[in-house]
Amino acid sequence: AAEVQAAKAAASAAESSAAEASAAAAAATARAEAAEAEAGSLRAALEERAGVGKEAQAALEAEVGRLKGQLSAAGEAARREAAAREAVSYMAELFDRKHNEWCYRHYALKEKGLCFPYRAPFMNAWDFYGETSAHLRPVGNGQVIFALHHTVEGLLLPLLYFSSGDASFFYFALYADMGVEAYDILALLWRRATGVDH
Repeated sequence: AAEVQAAKAAASAAESSAAEASAAAAAATARAEAAEAEAGSLRAALEERAGVGKEAQAALEAEVGRLKGQLSAAGEAARREAAAREAVSYMAELFDRKHNEWCYRHYALKEKGLCFPYRAPFMNAWDFYGETSAHLRPVGNGQVIFALHHTVEGLLLPLLYFSSGDASFFYFALYADMGVEAYDILALLWRRATGVDH
């Protein structure tokens, strides 16, 4: 009977140890599954971040390429603009030389039958001022100033005088005309005496 009781106690202890081992194995399995799930979530997060980084890198490279294209186009446009301005300047110098030669042969040498070197039709647009040489540009400026002077003092002020009867318009036109003509004569004398424009 004692041996039977001892065998039963041993069997009970064995069953208890087996249950504890089974519980420990179940807990270890659960921990392993939790660790594997956490590792999976971490792996997914890393892959997502890697994908976002690749997309950002691709977007950055695309933006850099676009900016390089814009800079290249701007540089090409600037080079074309500089070349066009240089060509126009050279064309103005050539016309200036032809005009000076015509003036010398016509006024100094008194040659007859000379053809005036008119500008080409594409040089007679409203932007002709940009195609005028540095030598002839002051001449054009003077012509514009004298045209304005004659329009104001020879047309507008007399019309105001005749329409209103106010003598101040008449006297102002006279004094202004004398002032402009005196300035013109003094400028011509200064140019003759010094050889330079003031």
